[in-house]
Amino acid sequence: MEKTTFKYFYNDAEENYLFFQDINILNNDERFKNLSSDSKFLYGLLLQKISLSKRYDWIDVQNRLYIIYPLGEVMLDLNCSKQTALKSMKELKDMGLVKTVKQEESNKPNIIYLMVP
Repeated sequence: MEKTTFKYFYNDAEENYLFFQDINILNNDERFKNLSSDSKFLYGLLLQKISLSKRYDWIDVQNRLYIIYPLGEVMLDLNCSKQTALKSMKELKDMGLVKTVKQEESNKPNIIYLMVP
């Protein structure tokens, strides 16, 4: 599977991407045909959460929006096991739809950047 480079969600452009909340883009685009249904659903959940980033001031120094979404919450929202949640996130990362960054404190969840397809 060839990885494509997608753009970040930026603070000043987030409203322009609200139409992406229809995750059919992942169903109708040939690049995403191999993504599992769980991964597509997780991307939809991440899209919902990106709209909260401004409210929580989850904006990095480069003005990019990010998400804080602990694995336990992913498991609850997907109603799945830890293994399935990790697999779904890995599929999104491998496809280039998300990037994660570890926070300095080891007990904090990763920062998730959602990429615009």
